[in-house]
Amino acid sequence: MFKKRETVLQNMTYIAIMSAINVIFVLLTTLLPFLFILIIFLLPLTSLIVYCFCKKRFFPIYAVATIGLCLIFNLWRVTDTIFYVIPSIITGLIFGICIEKKVPVFYTLFIATVISVGLTYASFPLIKLMVEVDTIDYFLKLFKLSEFEFRDYLPPLFIFVISSIQMALTFFIIKDEVVKLGIEISNDDASEFVLFIIDSVFILISIGMSFLYGPISLLFFGFVVYVNVYQCVLLFLKKRMLFLIALLSSLIITIILYALLNQYIPKPFTYLIILSAPLIMNIVSISNYCLEKYRNKDKLK
Repeated sequence: MFKKRETVLQNMTYIAIMSAINVIFVLLTTLLPFLFILIIFLLPLTSLIVYCFCKKRFFPIYAVATIGLCLIFNLWRVTDTIFYVIPSIITGLIFGICIEKKVPVFYTLFIATVISVGLTYASFPLIKLMVEVDTIDYFLKLFKLSEFEFRDYLPPLFIFVISSIQMALTFFIIKDEVVKLGIEISNDDASEFVLFIIDSVFILISIGMSFLYGPISLLFFGFVVYVNVYQCVLLFLKKRMLFLIALLSSLIITIILYALLNQYIPKPFTYLIILSAPLIMNIVSISNYCLEKYRNKDKLK
């Protein structure tokens, strides 16, 4: 079952089986809605398997067949196909490409998360057009935030957080399964230098966008925290004492800055003060990286 397909007939048969499995689970979620979580985790897995075991040129056929069959057999709930099926297929494709190219897990998850956020936003106008439901308003009402003064700032960051959790859970569930199928996954850490560049760029964009469009500024604030948490994990694993000192220092400095500047910065942009903590951790991370490089050069000499 889980081996490379070489001939056209083998590829088409495999695609038909996987598409049928997807449709069966989509129909099951129609009968038992609480099973929708199966779509979130199963469809990326089946898509990844198709990408890994079939010829790459057949993947578009698999995607179109799955989407088409889901639309036909679940016509009365088109939103499920738009909101769950299509993003899950694309997520599986992203995981497949990243695993094949030996991309470190952090980059894989971040890329998948950002694309998931984009797909989620792209689905909102379609859902509104088809079923006349404003998805953002629906979720704001669900969490009793309809009257919140800065409600327009929340959706991008909220969707990013939800997508991050979904992609992380999906990937780590898939990871255990694909290893059993003989598919190797890169365990390399992301480069600390690259992380420093990425986090610095996100900090600058978050500050710059605060003057142009607040919701995007807050979204990039989320990106900064996402990257910074990974930097902190790497630093903790390598230099625990240095990590604890840097963390304590960043917290103290951030609290002091917040107390001094809070009254001078208009709401809701006071979150920009909190960027001082990731900035300090970012500087400590790159400093540690440079010191390790310097020490390694001395050892070679």
